[in-house]
Amino acid sequence: MYTCKYYLNMKIEYLNAPLDLRNVRPSNFINKDLSRIRDIIIWIGNKKARLGDIFDIDKENSCNDLNEIEINISGKATNKIYYLGFKMRGGAIIVHGDIGPFLGYKMNNGVIKVYGSARSWIGAKMKGGYIEVFGDSGDFIGSKLPGEKSGKGMKGGYIIIHGNAGANVGNGMSDGTIIIDGDSGNLTGVNMVGGSILVRGGSGRFTGARMLGGKIVINGSIDGILPSFYIDEIVDKVKFKKEVFKNRYFLFTGDVLVNGVGRLYISYKNNVELLKQYEPLIKEVTL
Repeated sequence: MYTCKYYLNMKIEYLNAPLDLRNVRPSNFINKDLSRIRDIIIWIGNKKARLGDIFDIDKENSCNDLNEIEINISGKATNKIYYLGFKMRGGAIIVHGDIGPFLGYKMNNGVIKVYGSARSWIGAKMKGGYIEVFGDSGDFIGSKLPGEKSGKGMKGGYIIIHGNAGANVGNGMSDGTIIIDGDSGNLTGVNMVGGSILVRGGSGRFTGARMLGGKIVINGSIDGILPSFYIDEIVDKVKFKKEVFKNRYFLFTGDVLVNGVGRLYISYKNNVELLKQYEPLIKEVTL
């Protein structure tokens, strides 16, 4: 699929300041030879530098089609890279190692894959595209920024974390899909307006707090149900995109403190002691 490949290998093994690579994205590589790519401006802390000062840069083939460009990044200090894939609108970025915060910030399209772990704010305010992290991630995945209103977070696209995630997954998201293969921290789906979150593992406290809409599925254990969520029904299966989970789930609706109508599905088999107290409420409703 990607016929034009670039290879950026870090020359240095350690950085004591953030490396801002917001200008490193496929759209900035189109119709540029290697000398011009090496001259792309980056920032080390508050100091301006050239991309070629930090990376050895090589390539396979030339092309002027955005969606044929793949940028591969490797090195021992990739975890210091910030804002990689900023406003990305096509092509692919592959990271061979860990990555710093704000990966895919305001991303519109394209693919980002990280063969390592990632820090906080992955896909914050993204509108489209695909981000896949094969390790763990930090907080605020697909989130809005502090102080912004609900709905100002992720507006589209896919984020898949194959490890565990931190707190505030999907904070303020209005659309799109987030899948966590491991566990998520506290406040999963907080301020959520729309979109879907699947946590294959467990979730921390205050899941769905101030949730206005959207869908959250928790397949593992959960630390508690907020009292502002009410039990709606018990179902035998849950469909999430193309997957169908054929287990018993309790469906809660909330957060009623904000007149929310979000749907929170909790696996019964992993939360028996927590959920069995709600069964009499379902029986009362159906009588």
